[in-house]
Amino acid sequence: MAQSYGFDIGHPAPDRQRVSSWALAVVLAGGATAWGLQICAISALTGAACAMGGEVESGGASVSDWATTAASFVNLVALAIAVLALIVSYIAFRRTGPGSVEQGVVETGEGRTRFMAVWGIFANILFIVAIGFNTISVLWSGLCHR
Repeated sequence: MAQSYGFDIGHPAPDRQRVSSWALAVVLAGGATAWGLQICAISALTGAACAMGGEVESGGASVSDWATTAASFVNLVALAIAVLALIVSYIAFRRTGPGSVEQGVVETGEGRTRFMAVWGIFANILFIVAIGFNTISVLWSGLCHR
């Protein structure tokens, strides 16, 4: 039998049933995955376009035109995934609201799920900014510089 010391600590993640495990995976890894895939895809596209020297294909369009269009599409998809992860983070944050505000944050303990949602918001904002800077660098400076 467990001995009681006069205080109830409770579960470290009291709102864990309000947010699914898949949603938390998107919260924590969505923006980072989008950014990583953006970097890999843009590197592959620009490498292929630069290796071909921007030569004109049989249809009249140059390789760099096709690669620029594909790079723009990759950037938009990565940005959409990161924004979706930010929205899921905000929804998780709202679902895991504080239990009693009268006691204060330190006394109530907000739980692991809310902590992950808050850090998901911060991280996904950071990855949206990183994706934006990568997009600007690719579209502004062009694909190949020799």
